Amino acid sequence: MYILGICEGHGASAALLKDGKIIRCVNEERLNRIKGFEGFPWLSVKYLIKSEGISTIDIDKIILPSLHPFSFILDEKNRNGGPTFSNIVFNTLLSDNLYWTTAKIGYKFPLFEKYLLTLRNLVNEKIVQGRMFRRRCVSLAKQIGIEVSKISSVSHQLSHALAGIHAYPDLMRDKLLVMTSDGMGNHNCSTVYVVDNNEITTISQTPNFNSLAFIYGMVTKYLGMKFMEHEYKVMGLSPYADEVGVDKAYEIMKDLIQVTDDLRFQATNSTRVVYYFLEDKLREFRFDWIAGAAQKLVEDLVVNWVKRAVAKTGIQNIVLGGGLFMNVKANMAVSELPEVNKVYACPASSDESCAIGAAIYGFLYGNDGKPIGNDVKPLNNLYLGPEYSNYTIEKTLSGHNSEFTFKQYDNIEKEVGALLAKNKIVARFDGPMEFGPRALGNRSILGNPSWEDTVQVINRLIKNRDFWMPFAASILKERMHDYIINPKEIPAPYMSMAFMTKERAWKELRASIHPYDKTIRPQIVDRTENEKYYKVLKEFESLTGVGGVLNTSFNLHGSPIVCSPEDAVDTFLTSGLDYMAIGNFLVTKK
Repeated sequence: MYILGICEGHGASAALLKDGKIIRCVNEERLNRIKGFEGFPWLSVKYLIKSEGISTIDIDKIILPSLHPFSFILDEKNRNGGPTFSNIVFNTLLSDNLYWTTAKIGYKFPLFEKYLLTLRNLVNEKIVQGRMFRRRCVSLAKQIGIEVSKISSVSHQLSHALAGIHAYPDLMRDKLLVMTSDGMGNHNCSTVYVVDNNEITTISQTPNFNSLAFIYGMVTKYLGMKFMEHEYKVMGLSPYADEVGVDKAYEIMKDLIQVTDDLRFQATNSTRVVYYFLEDKLREFRFDWIAGAAQKLVEDLVVNWVKRAVAKTGIQNIVLGGGLFMNVKANMAVSELPEVNKVYACPASSDESCAIGAAIYGFLYGNDGKPIGNDVKPLNNLYLGPEYSNYTIEKTLSGHNSEFTFKQYDNIEKEVGALLAKNKIVARFDGPMEFGPRALGNRSILGNPSWEDTVQVINRLIKNRDFWMPFAASILKERMHDYIINPKEIPAPYMSMAFMTKERAWKELRASIHPYDKTIRPQIVDRTENEKYYKVLKEFESLTGVGGVLNTSFNLHGSPIVCSPEDAVDTFLTSGLDYMAIGNFLVTKK
């Protein structure tokens, strides 16, 4: 049985499930080279079908998570190629000008905002999710070449939950508390589920525009950064802020939203209007104070939410999913709670993971929404994207003989480890591409984390990151406890958790920890999950005694992570990098 899970919209991606196992998954931006692409992942769907050697006839189901109420019809056209009437109407309703105008009015007149959202939800429920979604399915079926009866939908938050539940092989399935939260899903932005013996029960739902993640996004925008992309910069900036200033800003922000006894988030006014609140109340405050207050708000409310949920259910094993939990510091705060036993942060927990959750839903549930008794195999890793042979790589490299030299090695991992030990920066391209926003060794730039100048050199050569942003580390699993404080053995193979570090890390991994608060966002590398990358780390360890390397994504700042050998070569030539290990070849600039 083949099931295709689709995430169209923010974080566009597609996943292919075969007989209960996710076998391939890819982000659309990696293929079309448009950072943060929003829309239908056509290239991803074509890649998945072609790579498996099947046709659309072989697809048993296509599952679409419900997204923004009007996302289904944004690319609809009439038969003459022009926009349809509904396309014109809804694009007008979704225009930035109308959004910000009504948000400004809604901030000043909360009753107006309340009635506007009531109307919006009514339109969504009665029109968009009914007639318009059915029309979308008919259009999609024709374009893909599949029977319309094979296309159905799943709730946005449930797709987040399913992606998280099935992300770890060692996850205890008997009883779990699953908590999902993001900026805006379909009807709801946050949900609490109980999973008992694979049976999922919804115990709380938060309606849209009561969103903690949306508040954090509006802070990102207010600070001059990109909404729905640069939230991690706010998180990285927050530790630098003066505590007294943070407390002053927090006192103003804390009443924006609360956690209720029934495990919902409740905003004082719609979170849609938060930007104007910030503009009105925090205009005279330092930017770092605001960043620190926003981070404190997220951590305090998430901790409160989890503590209440644990008290209500008695369940201490927590799965976190949705865009809010890309905030690794909030995840760390949850993991440190004495009430919590284990925390499992969904890998790629923002919207791209909905493709995985959607495919899983199609295997577990029938078209009537009832369980059909199937069992899903959990993910072992995220190396689910395109892979290229040494023949293809060599052919690509041979077209650039005038710009660099390259040599093939039987043990390329030994060469990479030796270069890193000499404080060289090396781009690594090997094996299947990682899914999600984190480079996990196969499309990475690596450096010696104990060398003081590594951060400056990488920024000068290629990354140009904001000065306050730390890099991440890949750490050998057997060396984990040398560097990080993790008494609960929280799994961290996907860079989705942060930890406090030990003093040894301050010396040996100093270029890959946050220089101010000494936290780290590690990838714990197990030999069974990526043997070749593990060998690189072991070779580096044998030469230096250091059990990890600095790992950042292989891309130019503002561009998607490289996917193909052509992408890798273009990025290598455009940057100041001198070394690239690609397949079994070591490339050196002339």
